[in-house]
Amino acid sequence: EKGGVLPEGEKEVGAAVSVLVSDRPFQSQKEGHCQEGAILEHWRLAESLLQQHGEVDLSLPASDIPGMVPGCGSGSWFFDLISLEEARGPSLLKVIRSSPLNELDRIVQMGTHGGKSGHTHVSSLGVAIRSKWEEGVTALLERGVNPNLDPFVLSESPLFAAFDSEQWDNARSLLKKGAGLFSRCESEAKELEAKRCQLPHDLRSFRLTSHATTDGVLKITFDEDVLEDVLIHYFCSTNYKKK
Repeated sequence: EKGGVLPEGEKEVGAAVSVLVSDRPFQSQKEGHCQEGAILEHWRLAESLLQQHGEVDLSLPASDIPGMVPGCGSGSWFFDLISLEEARGPSLLKVIRSSPLNELDRIVQMGTHGGKSGHTHVSSLGVAIRSKWEEGVTALLERGVNPNLDPFVLSESPLFAAFDSEQWDNARSLLKKGAGLFSRCESEAKELEAKRCQLPHDLRSFRLTSHATTDGVLKITFDEDVLEDVLIHYFCSTNYKKK
């Protein structure tokens, strides 16, 4: 824009957007710390290009270098944008549909997020869920991101994040895609069992597999036994009456 020449065509626009949403460390180095304003400023420029064009061809460079602490945010343009409410919307959904899957289906380290203190390892689904961005969760699942991405590294499973924050529709969508809990995070299964009676009726009769799969995932099934289902609902209703 400063040169007076605007990009044209999906490849040029895609290249310009790719630079705008991934070239943030240079800005942060000048200031010595990360500023949300800088991220949003770049995003607004990218968003204006996206709004003027239909489909774009995004070919994004790697957002971080393994082993290096990012100069700004998480080191992933996409994760940082999901975390900012001002950035969520139709344009970011377009980016999800146009971006390489390996940029979306990855793990990054972030600071305090979704009520979790300290640094946590998160997936794009986990960030979208903790941000309560249902449209983003749906778009990511439709794009094909893995709901059980690396249970041995992530700080929590996306499915547990959905249950824990009472996002029942997101939990149902994740279950349809084969999402499970992570056996490494022992508290997940215990906490879900403890809040069984707080779940909607269609989610109460869950059963967890007794052993994790080889990839560390505890799968969830639903009891089709009508009597068992009735007993669960009876137990929950009587427990609430006692309280």
